[in-house]
Amino acid sequence: MDTQIVAFNVEGGAKIFNCRTAECIATLPPIHTDKLQELEEQQQLAAVQRLECSGRSKEVVRLLLQLDKKYSLASFIQRQTINWLCSCLDTRNPAGSIRKYDAAAVSQLLLPVILQQQQQQQQQRKKHKRQQQQQGEGEEEEEEDEEKKKQQEEELRAALQQTLQKQLQQQQLQQQVPFQQLQLQQQQQQQQNACKDTDWIELIEELNNKEANTLIKFIAEWTAEPSMAAAAHRLLHLLLRSKQLDLLLSTDNNNSSSSSSSNSSRRKKTLIGGKPAIDIIESLILLTQRQEKRTQALIEKSYILDLLLPAAAVVQHDLQDLLLPLQQQQQQQQQQQQQIKLEAADTTGGKKKKRKIQQQQMQQQQQQMQQQQQQQQQQEQELLLSAEALQPHFAAKFTEECLYGDL
Repeated sequence: MDTQIVAFNVEGGAKIFNCRTAECIATLPPIHTDKLQELEEQQQLAAVQRLECSGRSKEVVRLLLQLDKKYSLASFIQRQTINWLCSCLDTRNPAGSIRKYDAAAVSQLLLPVILQQQQQQQQQRKKHKRQQQQQGEGEEEEEEDEEKKKQQEEELRAALQQTLQKQLQQQQLQQQVPFQQLQLQQQQQQQQNACKDTDWIELIEELNNKEANTLIKFIAEWTAEPSMAAAAHRLLHLLLRSKQLDLLLSTDNNNSSSSSSSNSSRRKKTLIGGKPAIDIIESLILLTQRQEKRTQALIEKSYILDLLLPAAAVVQHDLQDLLLPLQQQQQQQQQQQQQIKLEAADTTGGKKKKRKIQQQQMQQQQQQMQQQQQQQQQQEQELLLSAEALQPHFAAKFTEECLYGDL
């Protein structure tokens, strides 16, 4: 047998040579290539996570395009859309602020409702006193200054925030959430919300031709996926609107060697499905504009908010529990004031005043009963609407009519 020599190269591969003929008999694959690839992928993902945590969304997208990571970019876009939708809902949704144990946000949402109730009660009192003045039995009322109103609002806000803070702390203790787990949740929310405000128009305008071409390739594959179809449509529209068609169709290798006339002839010869590529892309622009109009009509006409009502109904019970102590305090204060008036009337011996105070008490009780009945009716209507919207046949038929019907 001939002697053989194994020679290794820098990349980790090996070749077997015959010493007599000096011919390469066999080649061995590089050693530990799988582990090296895994390490490279881990380093790339770590770099992407660091950029995302620091809020550098533009660099995240460009790095993923350069690395040709379609699934990572798709997951990043999905996180962006989910965070944006959650932020839009949580800004005016008590459920989000309750989940975050933010008493200030809940008080800001509930304060206008309480102020409206107080204003309605004050207006009703003024009407009764005007009627009494017309009969010649009442006393004139001095109008409150704006400064007093502001002071009352500030006091009410502070009291509301304190009571809500106590209630939320009690809920937190009842749930027995560990402190470390809460810290981890807050850190994850901060990391996810770091890239919340992403200017996609500016980002796409800054892409070079190679990155734009890879993005077009990703978009063509995402259109077949239901979870990414809407994002792919929006990205395609932004890409075609920001980038010129000639730049998207041009190739980097031929720009330096060929002239402008040869480039234009090549672009005209570029065919997609037997038709010129420029005509296809121009028709795509029209299609995207039409699709945008249809989606706008769908958003305007859709009952998508009814789908959120079941989740809001679950939180509504928590809000009622939070508001109960405030309502009880107000009722107790009103009862104490009425008792003081009755005692004062007893001391003075005015029977007419007693009757008026008793009439006012009866009217206030009737008003409270009417308000409770109205609230119950509104809750029943909301639940009916949400049940209607949750029917799959109704939702599918409505979506088809909005997207594919004649608008």
